Amino acid sequence: MRLLLFVMLLFFVSSAKAQEDEIKTIFGSGIHKVSGFGSHLMSFGAIDNEFAYYMGGGAAVLLNDNVFIGGYGQALLSSLHRYNETMIKTVSKINLQSGGIWSGYIFKPMKALHLKTGLMAGLGKITFIAIKPSSETKLFDITPFIVCEINVTPFMRVDMGINYKRFFMAETFAGISDNEISSPAMFLAFNFGWFR
Repeated sequence: MRLLLFVMLLFFVSSAKAQEDEIKTIFGSGIHKVSGFGSHLMSFGAIDNEFAYYMGGGAAVLLNDNVFIGGYGQALLSSLHRYNETMIKTVSKINLQSGGIWSGYIFKPMKALHLKTGLMAGLGKITFIAIKPSSETKLFDITPFIVCEINVTPFMRVDMGINYKRFFMAETFAGISDNEISSPAMFLAFNFGWFR
């Protein structure tokens, strides 16, 4: 009988110790909920001191209502032009497109109004379409953002906030630099998914 009590006590002590030694993860007790959403994305910034309107879309997997990871794509929709130094109208129309990974974290997502932050990072290209042959180069896009997110319905959320669109061109040409095509921007997104 004593042996049985000793074995049972040993079992309980070792079980408690094993629970203490369990690995801790960023998801705490594990991933207990997986859902997703798609988004209509808009940014309002500047290129070379001219208003720049970007539009695109994204889709992401949402884990435990907090962490999301997915992809995005965007394009410059504003009609921007670049003049040469003599201001003669050998104009270059600027086209810019990029896409890549979109990830972030949502704080207290069940509150009607909450904070969301994250990063978009991807590759793209910028093209200067002139009367003469056009010039094109690849670019790297990195855009940190912070927004206030509003729960409109169980399947729709709206984001309003700011981001910083930072571009790095593979080569500099047409007299424009990385700094001139990068800028802070206002950010607006309409997210559709199942958020309950």
